[in-house]
Amino acid sequence: KGDPQVIARTFLSTHAAALGLDEADLDGLELTDSVFSAPTGATHLHFRQVYAGKPVYNGQIQVHVNRDGRIVSVSNGAVASIASASSAARAASTRPASAAIDAAGKHLGLDLSSSPITAEAMWLPVRVGEVRQVWNFAVKTPDGQHHYDFTVDASTNQVWTRSDWTRDAQYRVYAQPVE
Repeated sequence: KGDPQVIARTFLSTHAAALGLDEADLDGLELTDSVFSAPTGATHLHFRQVYAGKPVYNGQIQVHVNRDGRIVSVSNGAVASIASASSAARAASTRPASAAIDAAGKHLGLDLSSSPITAEAMWLPVRVGEVRQVWNFAVKTPDGQHHYDFTVDASTNQVWTRSDWTRDAQYRVYAQPVE
């Protein structure tokens, strides 16, 4: 027994190699959420990988600690060897977030220059051993029909990802008693 966060961090550090990570990959882990389940006594810890002050897009590790202080499961979405994976991206020049927002607008065929959009600098894994510096932000279309999440390259303005949260969140409702 003990503090679940200490247990989780100790486990990650001790088993870094088995997880395909090195100590530097774990140095910037930031606890984003800790959820205690009263019925099971388990604590569910959610960490975000941060490197050079920027979070890694979807770079998450979840560790689940049971009531006895034992690790139940670990889910690893962190980027291995982030320092070397980011070396080329760190050397590239960075454009302002406004340029990335303009690129997203062109991608959608919309003028987003008057929209209040807040962008966050992040690392985006693009292939094994490579991450890019990107701007991550959300865009709601003027008609309210779409709410996009974008990652746009901070040096080239290439749109890397576009997810439509509205479309992806749609579901069907069936009348009862259909299960």
